[in-house]
Amino acid sequence: MIVQTCYGPVEGVPCDGYTVYRGIRYAKAPVGELRFRPPCRPEPFESVFHADRFGPMCPQDRHDTDSFYDKEFYGAKEFQPGVSEDCLHLNIWTPPCRGAEKYPVAVWIHGGAFFNGYNSEVEFDGAEFARRGVILVTINYRMGLWGFLCHPWLAQEDPDGRCGNYGLLDQIFALQYVRENIGAFGGDPDRVTIFGQSAGAFSVQALMVSPLTKGLFRQAILHSGGIDGNFARESTAQAAMGKGENFMRRFGIASLEQLRETPWQLLQTAANDCFHHRSGMRLYSPVADGFVLPETEEEILDSEKAHSIPCILGATANDIPRDGDPDGLMKGCVDFAERTGRIGSAPNYLYSFRRRLPGDEAGAFHSADLWYLFGTLERSWRPFEERDRELSRRICDCWCSFFRTGDPGWKPYTAEERFIEVFE
Repeated sequence: MIVQTCYGPVEGVPCDGYTVYRGIRYAKAPVGELRFRPPCRPEPFESVFHADRFGPMCPQDRHDTDSFYDKEFYGAKEFQPGVSEDCLHLNIWTPPCRGAEKYPVAVWIHGGAFFNGYNSEVEFDGAEFARRGVILVTINYRMGLWGFLCHPWLAQEDPDGRCGNYGLLDQIFALQYVRENIGAFGGDPDRVTIFGQSAGAFSVQALMVSPLTKGLFRQAILHSGGIDGNFARESTAQAAMGKGENFMRRFGIASLEQLRETPWQLLQTAANDCFHHRSGMRLYSPVADGFVLPETEEEILDSEKAHSIPCILGATANDIPRDGDPDGLMKGCVDFAERTGRIGSAPNYLYSFRRRLPGDEAGAFHSADLWYLFGTLERSWRPFEERDRELSRRICDCWCSFFRTGDPGWKPYTAEERFIEVFE
């Protein structure tokens, strides 16, 4: 199946009832002089691009080989792409073409605390969505140092004095690519839902409050993400600049030219060293830069300037605790729903994933719901049962109903009726 995009023809790989297009470039490689700059449109190509391989992941701090999450998700060698700064690619799974009918589109933003993860992880797949008449898009974006470094040198060279948030700008650029090209893949550019988990959910939240994203999506889903005062998703510009200056001093980088000429492997090693020797959750993260995020996300919500769109929000029963509270992330979802509920009439649908996964005592841990969401239980080492497969089908059905109609099939959360759907 060859699709004519605005950059040239792309050939996908036909599978059982769907087609997958892997490793499509949506922005120019952010290398050399483009390192630590906003994304740029890629060069058009004349020959057919064979989209048969996933693109490389962004340079990142990898999980230890004996860690819980390496065993759970990151240890599957056959799903590990290479690593490169040239990482701005996306993947698309499409149902069969049905004439003039256009399919709803779901754009997935992966998690990983803004310092690891990639768009082809073992648990991600669009086959189940495609079989339900939904197009899935999974995107890579710059993370860590590469996605969020701020420094006066970078601000001085920018015409508007901005720096940082390159990762969020990548996400917005990918959504613009979808807006321009998804029609050629059979998708409806006016029925786009963004959804993500963990840092991907906080990315969705940032995109919902950014003035740069108007018209790029119609709905949103946040898995394990919401308002949480103890989990700083964005820095002030001043604090981010201070982190960048400390990084340069610590590793003896004396100029912007040196920063761009240093091999990425050395910079990533330095960034890893900083990460392991600092306090707090994250060294680099989104910045309230006055442009992508005019204020902090909570300030934008309080001023009621966020986009009012239908949302699904939820967390797992044994999610990451916040300030000793095991229900902290779920309370953050409730807080987010209550604040957005004051902005407009768009409904919020809340859920709680409570299935204790078989195979160990980890329970319904952070990210446990992803196997079920994407219908990829068979890729896991866990001894899943028929009840797990039934639960996965139920979740896929609900999410795809939301992608199509804006209604997942349960009652919305309101101040009068605080309904939360339970998956267990």
